[in-house]
Amino acid sequence: MHAECDVCFSVYESDEPSDNFIVFCPKCKKRIFSSSMQGKGPVIPCDIYLGNKKTGLITIKGMSYRLIAHEPPVDVVLSEPTTDLRIYDEASRIYSDRLIFDSNS
Repeated sequence: MHAECDVCFSVYESDEPSDNFIVFCPKCKKRIFSSSMQGKGPVIPCDIYLGNKKTGLITIKGMSYRLIAHEPPVDVVLSEPTTDLRIYDEASRIYSDRLIFDSNS
């Protein structure tokens, strides 16, 4: 898969991710794109990639959607409604903010 960031124009090649995924630019840390086999809400699990490296996922534990990542470490309950993939948007904001914070530390 060929990917190019719309923000910083970095280009990289990677394997085709799973059916449900969000990809972040390894350079500027912004969300490049996402894909979901959407039905009536977000499809879980949704893998999180930093460039071509899988770093986390959105999953469901009990009755809560969670963003869990190991690079950088994140484990947070998501609170947005599940309609229109807003869970994916919320997870993307949290993960991107954490990536930027960690790169500036």
